[in-house]
Amino acid sequence: MFTKFRRLVTVVVIVALVLLALFFTLFYFREYITNYFVHATFTQMDVPQHTRLLVLSPHPDDGVIAAGGLMERVLATGGTVKVVYVTAGDGFEIAAQDFYHRRTLSHAYYQEYAYTRYQETKNALGSLGIGEQNISWLGFPDGGTNAMWNASWATSAAYTSPYSGFDKTAYSFSYHADQLYNAANAVEDLQQIINAYQPTMVVMPGVFDLHPDHNTVYRMGTVAVLNSTDSHAAIYYYIVHHGFWPTPQGLHEDTYLVPPADVIRLFPHWQSLDLSTQEVAGKKNALERYRSQMITIGDFILSYVRQNEIFYPYEPHRVTLAAPSLAAALSTNTQVSLPIFGTNPFVSFYPGSRIDQAYVDFSPETVTFHLDLADETDYRMNYEWSLKGQDQNGTYTAYTFDVSGDGKLAETTNGTAVHNSAVQLHITNDRQHIVLTAPASMFAQNKWLFIDAKSFNSRFSTLSNAYWTYVAVNDGHHAQ
Repeated sequence: MFTKFRRLVTVVVIVALVLLALFFTLFYFREYITNYFVHATFTQMDVPQHTRLLVLSPHPDDGVIAAGGLMERVLATGGTVKVVYVTAGDGFEIAAQDFYHRRTLSHAYYQEYAYTRYQETKNALGSLGIGEQNISWLGFPDGGTNAMWNASWATSAAYTSPYSGFDKTAYSFSYHADQLYNAANAVEDLQQIINAYQPTMVVMPGVFDLHPDHNTVYRMGTVAVLNSTDSHAAIYYYIVHHGFWPTPQGLHEDTYLVPPADVIRLFPHWQSLDLSTQEVAGKKNALERYRSQMITIGDFILSYVRQNEIFYPYEPHRVTLAAPSLAAALSTNTQVSLPIFGTNPFVSFYPGSRIDQAYVDFSPETVTFHLDLADETDYRMNYEWSLKGQDQNGTYTAYTFDVSGDGKLAETTNGTAVHNSAVQLHITNDRQHIVLTAPASMFAQNKWLFIDAKSFNSRFSTLSNAYWTYVAVNDGHHAQ
């Protein structure tokens, strides 16, 4: 009896292992085949000779992860490459703990960690042929840039990093010493570098990159490039973080990199830079020099050593807004949709939290904000539109419109509560469509706006999110 039982257990184990092996075989086969055919639909990226490439990297390894092969291609075709690191990478807590073999780290450890990552980056870029003179470090806080964006943009405001303990750029390699940690200073530094370097091509994270630092560098970088002096650079966006992407994880040099399916649905015009065997090997060699990161996320980093790199070209949204006296003479109407990514899984437990669509109708006279919900608004929920803008004098303004689930509207400008009787709120009878109409003159002084929408409640700061989208106002800049 015991022998029969052992045989049965052995058979069950063997069958389970065979099924598991079959699952993984089919998974990788599907990924390889799917990636091949999706890649075949992409336009090949053009890299002109003598390109002046500027790479904006949120952390020390991101530039090479996303665009190491592009850097090699530009240098091989007679161009130049400059890489700007927005943060010093001093806030990657888990990786720092693994690196120092300690669970508790003082500020001094995180500060030392920044210098480790600085040296690794010099080694990595040096292996690609990029010298220290073509590397700039802004030195802003790793893990803190999104808080900077959402806080006051006054140049006197300061965010304090819980990791380094700094509230200003204090590393010896920082582009500017003693710059307070705020978004206005970060954008100013980026604009100075762009104006001095005059790139013909800029690559940076895109709206579809869901890491908070990456998504913030997308916003700050877009503002900086599109508002720099005489900048006519071609702008391309890359993606590093988006859920459990890329698949399959680990080193798979013989397959292609393609974006996540939900990204392709909203952003279909991806371009691929197919890499030579030498470029793939050079990128892999550079990435392996980030030894402090390979300890913790080595498989993830090597997931980007593929047959290609992917980039998305900048697609402008331009709107015309005017004061009431001029609006009648203008007839331009534009609708701008905001992409929805990364919905909190807890939306299933909170009726009225899921946003199906978020879009804005611009006309010379009015700006109308729309939120379409999957079900009725709920009294426990709040719905918020946030806007950041900058006028021709360089003054930044932040606007928020907060709608409670029971239909009350609260407005703030630069964090101060305001009441504008011209702003009208309407919730449809089915309570699934929230419409907010404001006079265009509220925003007409801005040369650009960044717009975001979300649902939230007392427990979660975000349940469903329509991500920040850039809008050029009155076509004041950047023709491509």
